[in-house]
Amino acid sequence: MFDGDTAFTLYDTYGFPLDLTQDALKSRGISVDLASFTDAMEKQKVKAARVVVGKRRHRQRKTSGSAARKTRRHRVPRL
Repeated sequence: MFDGDTAFTLYDTYGFPLDLTQDALKSRGISVDLASFTDAMEKQKVKAARVVVGKRRHRQRKTSGSAARKTRRHRVPRL
């Protein structure tokens, strides 16, 4: 049996589709451990979601004060 984590690494890092991995291994009588592939996929989804949330929070903290100062309207003197 081919390790699902390795199949996921091929998919995630190199963009190699799972079905092609399965097809290549089928001719040799080897199957992919789909349970560990699915677990690795779920872990990656959680990790990616945390990164996105972290970036949003960082962006909000970064712009909350400085953006407000930059967008203040300045009075234009009347002529």
